[in-house]
Amino acid sequence: MNKTTEYRNVKNIGLIIRGKRINKGLSQSTLSKQANITRTFLNQIEVGHRRPSLNTLEVIADRLDENVVDLINEAKNGGGDPRIRLAYLLGRLVKSADAKNVDRLLEFVHSLGIDE
Repeated sequence: MNKTTEYRNVKNIGLIIRGKRINKGLSQSTLSKQANITRTFLNQIEVGHRRPSLNTLEVIADRLDENVVDLINEAKNGGGDPRIRLAYLLGRLVKSADAKNVDRLLEFVHSLGIDE
């Protein structure tokens, strides 16, 4: 299977990109300028609303000093920093939660011993 075919089956490439970017200490603005894309487009990639073309993914991977095939494989295998995935999922959960569920989430966080 070639990388184009493999890439079509990858859903969380944006989370992998976000994790690599954060681990390298790059802002979205910096990486987007280096990759010659808009910051808005990079954000849409990272949150999963858009998927970059394979050419754009190769440029992003290069700017992150990563191999595009390794990025694809990491995404395909559910890899990446679990903290990035958790933050993303919690953000989506909070954004869509009603008041009752927000209160439940706060209770859960407090039960972990985490204060505001």
